[in-house]
Amino acid sequence: MTDSPRLTESGLKRRLKRHLMKAECSFIAPCTPGMEPFLQTEISALSGAVVGDTVHGGVEFRGPLELIYHTNLQLRTANRVLMRIASFTACSYPELYNKSKRLPWERYTGFSTRICFEVTAKRSRLHHTDNIGKAVFDGAAEYLGTRGIIPVRDKTAPLCFYIRFSDDTCTISIDTTGELLYKRGYKESAVTAPLRETIASALLMACDFRRFPIIADPFCGSGTFIIEAARQLCGIPAGAGREFAFTSWPSHRHSLWERLKQQAVKRARPETGGITLVASDCSACAVDAAKQNAL
Repeated sequence: MTDSPRLTESGLKRRLKRHLMKAECSFIAPCTPGMEPFLQTEISALSGAVVGDTVHGGVEFRGPLELIYHTNLQLRTANRVLMRIASFTACSYPELYNKSKRLPWERYTGFSTRICFEVTAKRSRLHHTDNIGKAVFDGAAEYLGTRGIIPVRDKTAPLCFYIRFSDDTCTISIDTTGELLYKRGYKESAVTAPLRETIASALLMACDFRRFPIIADPFCGSGTFIIEAARQLCGIPAGAGREFAFTSWPSHRHSLWERLKQQAVKRARPETGGITLVASDCSACAVDAAKQNAL
């Protein structure tokens, strides 16, 4: 690779504006298998989202970069949202390294030096996940190094790239979410084996719960099912009370993100539309946890 000039703030802004901010991006939202129809319906309702294929455990879609804000804020049944960076065939580690070092990593890392990788592989000649991760990282380090950035692998880094090998095809994505989306940010108390918020939301959608005058959960545990019902009825955004990985991206627009959150919260209603919600449990500790989480 020929030497490239060191990356500058102004140069990074030009690259982001030219190649990322106005481009159509590809995404996939993984979910619990069986929840794909509900997730597809949710994504279809988002402005600018064009739904693609539904795969086992996920829904593919495309649209503008700012969809990372809308999806993480609004989706109730997705586990996370990944943005596709590249997809190519690689049948050897030198080939994987050479193709990795041609990718425009700075559009996603900016000047950050800490990155992490999550690697899976199946039905491919390259199947050793550690070696795959090393080849991709070495390629990224080679590319970024010529621009004055020396990256290090750090499992705790907010910038996480997902590398998936299947049938000798390498797909590289960046995680927009961070902690899984079922972690809404409101659950301060929990009980043994709590129900995940994403599953509770899908169950509510599956039974078309809005047609019933009363929603009751006699085994409420920490209150997840009833709280998710209340949040859906009131239109409270799923991700309004937590942080996301995309806020560490060089393309992150803080003012836009704050405005979208404020608009979504303002659209929420204080009432459940006449539907009565009832929760109970034989455990006093569970009832206390549910009350605390519902505050």
